[in-house]
Amino acid sequence: MRENFVNGLAQKLISKRGAWAVILISTLLMLIVFGAMRGFEAPARTGSAPANSDSVQVSNLLTEFPESNQQSLLIVAVRDDGQTLTQPNIQAIQELPQHVGLADKTLGPVIFSQDGDSALITTEFESDTSNTVNAETIKNLRDKISAQKLSGMTVYVTGGPSFAADVTAAFEGADFTLLLVTIVIVAILLIATYRSPILWLIPLLVVILADGLAGRVTALVGSTWGLEFDSGIISVLVFGAGTNYALLLISRYREELAKTSNDRFALQQAYIKSLPAILASNVTVVVALLTLNFARIPLTKGLGTPAAIGLVIAMISVLTLLPALLSLVGRRAFWPFVPQQTTSGTQGRWWRRIAQYVSNRPVISLLAGLGVLAILTTGLWGTSTGLTQLEKFTTKSESALGLEKLSDHFDPGEAQPIVIVAEKQIAHSFIESAQTVDGLSRMAVMDTSNNGELVKIRAISEFSPGSAQSLQQIVELRKIGEGFGESNVLIGGAVATDLDAQQGNQED
Repeated sequence: MRENFVNGLAQKLISKRGAWAVILISTLLMLIVFGAMRGFEAPARTGSAPANSDSVQVSNLLTEFPESNQQSLLIVAVRDDGQTLTQPNIQAIQELPQHVGLADKTLGPVIFSQDGDSALITTEFESDTSNTVNAETIKNLRDKISAQKLSGMTVYVTGGPSFAADVTAAFEGADFTLLLVTIVIVAILLIATYRSPILWLIPLLVVILADGLAGRVTALVGSTWGLEFDSGIISVLVFGAGTNYALLLISRYREELAKTSNDRFALQQAYIKSLPAILASNVTVVVALLTLNFARIPLTKGLGTPAAIGLVIAMISVLTLLPALLSLVGRRAFWPFVPQQTTSGTQGRWWRRIAQYVSNRPVISLLAGLGVLAILTTGLWGTSTGLTQLEKFTTKSESALGLEKLSDHFDPGEAQPIVIVAEKQIAHSFIESAQTVDGLSRMAVMDTSNNGELVKIRAISEFSPGSAQSLQQIVELRKIGEGFGESNVLIGGAVATDLDAQQGNQED
């Protein structure tokens, strides 16, 4: 019964009337989907730490404090020659907030380093829910500062919002670049494989349409279910898997063309014989991707279902639209190396021998495969997961350079303060206990929640954010917090987020 169904499906897809029907239905379906779903977008990528981690809980609790959207932005000024700031330098730095529109937002006077080589301005930054908007705001501030042309000095804008803005800017246009590079690589592989100026266009067109359809459907799924994912990764998966399925079908089609002069019959046989391999390949990867739903990291967890949907769409496109298009072109698509009917029977002899060996010795083949995989997994030893703020950039951003200059003259923890949310009645006791943690330069209560039950504590570290020492500080502070009861003290901030992300990645 199953064979009859597959035979009937292949005949309908490959017949002249059926092929045109598939093309027409596919076109109408895509137009409807693109039109109906054009307004949907996947949720923004908000964080890299597990949803139930302390750092995320702190971020959520901060919304209960007055002016919860206010963050600290740091402006670091240093002389280019490394010498002590002169009086004209000092005057220019002190007047800088007024010239760039920050006079009402600065938090206290300008702080000069003990060596007199640099200055630090701390200002409020009104954070928007959109990272893109924040990136544009900080870019405008940097442009205003650059326009001042402070003689003999360089000014860096750094701090938490600045790092987030630079990460956003680094990824600007990345999805389009990734998609373009993917298309070029796939096109090169198809041309090299088929050695035809015509044939490679057919599977590439099918995969491009499948990617567009997958993008709209996964955006709907992501926005409906609140899944965070990288659409660029899904495009790469759709192109890779779709091209693979197309290769399986077309390679078999070329073999069948050598057996008969009937193009449609050859395509029908190729469809029937390659279908099990395509289904097996797709189901294997789809099931593997769905296991990502058990991950703790939101971006990893959110990728599983949309990626699986993308691969199913790629498979359906290749199993419907591709044979329909191939049936209209026939063997002429392989020009100039058009396969001709032959009786030599030599095609694929090496792969046939390998397949026969594997089939005849399944246990040996299985053990050999597992042995190779075991050797390859040794690369996991010593592998680190997650990236610190500085490691997220292949080239140093202004925020990273600013942090380095800040670290040379001030406590580097100024750039990424530790944020602690605690119950009001135990806050001061916790601060006293936390004095035993090595490397904390200062710690103080900064604000009280709207209901008066919680306080926000700001701690400055002497260690560079993301360093091993700074991560150990978070571990020690959390151990102290545990002594005050579960969830009564929560440690957050950028460094805590890095730690939670590393632990979550390791568990995943």
